[in-house]
Amino acid sequence: MPKRLRPHVESTLERIRSHPVILAVQDTTLLNYTGHPPEGVGRIPNSQNSAVGLVLHDTMAFTSEGTPLGLLNVQCWVIDPEQTGKRHRRHQLPIEEKESLKWLVSYRAVAEIQKLFPDTLLISAGDREADLYELFHEAAQDPQGPGLLVRAECTRNRKVEPEEGPEAWWPRMNAEKVAGTLQVAVPRRGSRPSRTTRLEVRFAAVVLRPPTRIKLPPLRVWAVYARKADCPAGVKAPLDWMLLTTVKTESFQDACQRLNWYSRRWGIEVYHRTLKSGCRIEDRRHAFGAAWCVYPLWSRATSWL
Repeated sequence: MPKRLRPHVESTLERIRSHPVILAVQDTTLLNYTGHPPEGVGRIPNSQNSAVGLVLHDTMAFTSEGTPLGLLNVQCWVIDPEQTGKRHRRHQLPIEEKESLKWLVSYRAVAEIQKLFPDTLLISAGDREADLYELFHEAAQDPQGPGLLVRAECTRNRKVEPEEGPEAWWPRMNAEKVAGTLQVAVPRRGSRPSRTTRLEVRFAAVVLRPPTRIKLPPLRVWAVYARKADCPAGVKAPLDWMLLTTVKTESFQDACQRLNWYSRRWGIEVYHRTLKSGCRIEDRRHAFGAAWCVYPLWSRATSWL
């Protein structure tokens, strides 16, 4: 761990100690240095494929009420130019050779922290990009390890048991009886103002079957499905969450807690916006090694616990 980060992470760990539940939220953002590229930056995705910068994947600790406590893990890297244009091969490669490894690296870091705080439940949380079978398999290896809470990727033809076919996943949860309704505060996004919406909540235990390309056993998890109630006609993108978790969910109260946990994930997006708009990190003219975000610059992910 770089010396600049060590005191910060140690302070975060000290804050964790007094809380029964900690949400370890991980997310990725791009740092764009096209206007004044420091040494060691690489291509980052944009519409013209001409931007250069860094990829930053953070893990931040939040209380169950949403108070940020600090960073737990930071990964920063440049995209290997030899891997550009190889997305069509991503299903053929093991996860150790893909950028998706970042989710497992973060989870493993949180697992090490969990060992330090046996009286605190740590929950590793991620958005739809984290919906990886390998990640759920990792979380299933140690019952005493952190819990996992991920929003399901709606376009994925996930297989569940019993064997009703891959298309049975979403209809399976739609067929569950509504356990109750929950009011959720939805933050502002782009031009859409913040709002409060009422959700119908369903939950069930399910057994996930691995994709055919992965030779791993089926896994038992819990699904929590929340969909906007009484959605007006013409609404293009009503709130519709399918959450998967390794944390036992056996009641409506449990399901509501999982939804509230996931709603705290937005805090890391606020942090990334603050880095860019408040701290103006993309405007800094860093020399090589001059700031934590560019030291060291490797073509492979660097994990800083």
